[in-house]
Amino acid sequence: MRIEQIDQIAEFDHLKEVYATSIIKDLKTKIESMDEEIRNSKWRKDQGYKIKCRVERTILTSEGLLNYSRTKFKRKVGKGWKTTFLVDDYFQIKKNSKLSYELKTSIMDKVAQGYKYEQIISAFPRANITKATISRLIRQFDVTKLNRQDLDDNYEVPKNADKFKFIYISTDDSFLNLKEKRKFEKYAHKQRYRVRLAVLYQGISKKPDKRGSRLINKRVVYALEKVKSTNKNNVLRFCNLLKEKIYEYYGANNWKLVVCGDGDNYIKSVADELSAEIVLDWFHLKMKLRKCFRFTRFKKDQNQINLFELVAKVLKEHPMLVIDNYLKPLLASDYLKRDETKELIRYIRNNLEGIKAYQQDWYIGCATESNVYHFVKSISNSKSWSVKSFSNLLALRVGWINNLKPMKIWKENVEDSVTKTVVAKRYPVYRTFKTPRIKQGSSIRINTGKTRPHF
Repeated sequence: MRIEQIDQIAEFDHLKEVYATSIIKDLKTKIESMDEEIRNSKWRKDQGYKIKCRVERTILTSEGLLNYSRTKFKRKVGKGWKTTFLVDDYFQIKKNSKLSYELKTSIMDKVAQGYKYEQIISAFPRANITKATISRLIRQFDVTKLNRQDLDDNYEVPKNADKFKFIYISTDDSFLNLKEKRKFEKYAHKQRYRVRLAVLYQGISKKPDKRGSRLINKRVVYALEKVKSTNKNNVLRFCNLLKEKIYEYYGANNWKLVVCGDGDNYIKSVADELSAEIVLDWFHLKMKLRKCFRFTRFKKDQNQINLFELVAKVLKEHPMLVIDNYLKPLLASDYLKRDETKELIRYIRNNLEGIKAYQQDWYIGCATESNVYHFVKSISNSKSWSVKSFSNLLALRVGWINNLKPMKIWKENVEDSVTKTVVAKRYPVYRTFKTPRIKQGSSIRINTGKTRPHF
């Protein structure tokens, strides 16, 4: 007997197709069986639902198109008739929605984890969704509100939070144009927005957590608002937001705060307002030092490279020594770039406190630029977003990092809404009509004791 070779890829693709087809068939059978059960039920007849006709419906699931047939019922309401599909409520199928409840949840979960549109489309090959489908779905939610609800109802402070004395606040601004449409306007226009971001953490671990971060108890706080002149009120508002979130995420404690950033004036104001220590981001300082030298990737000068590494090493410990012994003497020569060197000297003098923090025991580094990139620039990805879509994308990503589950809250809300709808249709509410106003002298008699169904 000859044993034939099996093509693994072809065999797996075939089995996946068989499995997907089986799921669709089972769903179709369950829905139509439930519809038949409703048609024959006593409560349907008692509540006055009359059979009108059968109507086909098609919805999109993660395993492909689901076509099924269900009964359209009608019911006398006042002088007219009201129609409904009772089985749709039982199966959590929303009116006028082409996407199934299950597919919406699956897509939004992947958006929250930072999946790109192309990756999401590839994850559901049988669903035949497009980028426009995902964009329309994202705009349907208020993720910020769902995050707030989950934070109030279900969030738990990390068990190991009290083991740490410090909370590090790495903060920076990012700017982008978002599409905004006012009332009575036909087309959207671009509006400049600022995302003020703060990444909170209590230390750095050797191993990444389940979300791929090495920052201990990492949480993200942000404020999305239109760009206006920077004033003290904006800083105070952001500081109050930070205080509120630190209490909610880490609990009440006498935390010692450390603000990390690129030396911007607003960052210094935040540190002053929070009575926090301040750290200058080494990445920004080193990049400014690098711009003073003339070597490039393609034109390397080993002497300049060696001097750059020496100055960078001394700069961490003795910033004023670098200015007096290296930068000023070389400024008169053509060895360093003149304008960039002057700018670096001013930058060092304006941020001496943040540089001296490198020698403190509590200093563990600062990764402001990478944090801003991952939470803002990777989401915007040089695309043109509406304010609603970008706000939801940002809230989904931040919620996922902050151990919040907005889509779980949405699912619970949907299930509660479906349950109420099913109960309301099966057990309609009866209420007494209010006595209408009668003009003086009218002979109309009102019987207020009678009731009628209310829908």
